Amino acid sequence: MARAMRILLAEDNPGDVFLVKRALSRHLAVEHELVVANDGDAAWKLIESADGTPAASFDLFIIDLNLPVRPGLEVLARIRRCRGKMSRAIVLVVTSSSSMPDRDAARRGGADYYFCKPSDLASFLNLGIVVRDLWNVRAGEKTSKPQRRAVRGRGMTS
Repeated sequence: MARAMRILLAEDNPGDVFLVKRALSRHLAVEHELVVANDGDAAWKLIESADGTPAASFDLFIIDLNLPVRPGLEVLARIRRCRGKMSRAIVLVVTSSSSMPDRDAARRGGADYYFCKPSDLASFLNLGIVVRDLWNVRAGEKTSKPQRRAVRGRGMTS
């Protein structure tokens, strides 16, 4: 049996953690394990301990930009410096910031998608659809030439 998809959620707001869990349970049909870090330093430590360890590596990251201790962009940079497949993991930036400088910084840092936290539940639950679609695209790439830039470009303009 294949290993469950491992997701690291770096989010300090308990309400948003609840909503992300709900979005994933509603829309993500693959078996997954969600690991939550409530600040940037906790996320950093989890990434450090998993780096280079295939069994412990994360397949997908959901990162808030405005994390306490270490900001989300630092966490994103650490992910992209990982060894092996974790450096190529899907990264979604999920934040309340809709500013173009933040979007540009996330894109330059290697984020695959930028999701602005909406104020209504139904729109927030669409995050699960985004995760599902990005995961399905990545699963399709395993048998063909990688098209990561296409995913990044499409998501970063949304």
